[in-house]
Amino acid sequence: MIFREGVRPANRLKFATNIANYIKDNYLDGVDIDWEYPGAPDIPGIPPANEDDGEHYLAFLVVLKNLLGDKSVSIAAPALYWYLKGFPIADISKIMDYIVSMTYDLHGQ
Repeated sequence: MIFREGVRPANRLKFATNIANYIKDNYLDGVDIDWEYPGAPDIPGIPPANEDDGEHYLAFLVVLKNLLGDKSVSIAAPALYWYLKGFPIADISKIMDYIVSMTYDLHGQ
């Protein structure tokens, strides 16, 4: 729920700024964001997602990347289409330095 609330328009800038400040204050090379999963309707213990989660996530990532400048920003993305469909992945791929595919989700298939 933290990501869902953090990426909403009312909280987006503050959330991104807090992350960016932490990265800069601690002399880190960048950040990898792992939200499991925007738009997912079936995660146990978490209320069903909103259809606009993915678009809010994209807008948040744009703000974060702009705040971090030349620092690395990446995301972890699910390998399963069921969860990936909530990500506007084509647009996200245009702004991320790289995307890590969570292939461990494919166990037992």
